[in-house]
Amino acid sequence: MGVGAIGTALGGMRAASLRLDAAASNLANAGSTGAPPDAAGRSNAYAPVAVRTTATADGGVRADLVPRAPAYESRFDPDAPDAGPDGTVAAPAVDVVVELTDVLRARQGYAASAKVVAVANDMMRTTLDALT
Repeated sequence: MGVGAIGTALGGMRAASLRLDAAASNLANAGSTGAPPDAAGRSNAYAPVAVRTTATADGGVRADLVPRAPAYESRFDPDAPDAGPDGTVAAPAVDVVVELTDVLRARQGYAASAKVVAVANDMMRTTLDALT
C-alpha cells in the first residue's frame, strides 16, 4: 500500500461523503411538495438524487449524483398552493428507509477508507524508518 492506496481511499471517502450529502438532501426535502408534473414531466418539486459509482482505470472509484426515478409521486393535498385542478401535488419519491440505509453505507464506507489511509501511512512510515 503506497500513495496509490491513499489516492484510492481518498476517492472512496469522497464517494461516501457524496452519498451522505445526497441522503441528507433527500431526507430534508422529503416533506416538500410542488406543482404536479407538466406534459414533459417537469415539476418544481424537489427531485431526489442518488449516487452512481463507477470504477476508474487506476483502481479507484468515481461518484456522481444522478436523478432518482421516479422522481415524484402524486399526493392529494387540495389546500396546497401548488395543487393542480384535481387537488394533487407532486411530492419527492423519497423512501426514508432507503435514505437511512444510504447514511449507514456512507458511514461504513468512509470509515473503511479512512482505515486504508491510516494503514498506508503506517506502512510508508515503517519503510522510511527502515531506510534511515
